[in-house]
Amino acid sequence: MATRGFESSTDKASLTVEDFDAQLKYTGASVAHLMWGTRGLREKIQYTSGSGSEQEAESTALYSFDRLYKNIVSPKPIHDPIKPIKQCLNESIDVLVAVLDAYDEEVERETYLNLLKEKIEDLWEQRSKYNRHFLDVVVQLKVVSRMLDYEVLSKSQIESIKEVFSLLKKIEITKEDRLLCWKTLESSGIDLNAPIKGYENFELVLREKPHRK
Repeated sequence: MATRGFESSTDKASLTVEDFDAQLKYTGASVAHLMWGTRGLREKIQYTSGSGSEQEAESTALYSFDRLYKNIVSPKPIHDPIKPIKQCLNESIDVLVAVLDAYDEEVERETYLNLLKEKIEDLWEQRSKYNRHFLDVVVQLKVVSRMLDYEVLSKSQIESIKEVFSLLKKIEITKEDRLLCWKTLESSGIDLNAPIKGYENFELVLREKPHRK
């Protein structure tokens, strides 16, 4: 497709935002081409308005070409798959701070702890977005979430959970980070092995599923 050249003059510059946009839309000229073709105007351009002679035109303020370029060519938003995880971690820490502040008020404390369980579940649902060490720590938090259903955790234990969430903000968790999270929770008295202890005392019974008639 044939395109018209982009012509400009520093002597009688009448380039407006609309003119520049029209060049992009109708002439087929690329942004790079336009920038190169107008390199002499990149410092400052005297813009005028009106379509008559230069004498009839109304002078406007000096306008940076780079600013004109940025006004028309907006950067595309970048999709960040980690952003929801970061947001969840920040919100979880806020919830834990609220738990500590309201610790002596049972109803309020339990309300915040229920919110914390929802945040942990949210992290679990997003497990495809982070590495396996991060996932291992989330599994630890899933154990903590289960414990909240039948055990009242102390303030120091809540603090240890907050430390784990703060460490997770690194996102790229290492094996050492995972072990540190485990030790942080265990040292506060949270037994992460509790859910699997005593399993040998239970008998696994398999039942045949009834067939539909």
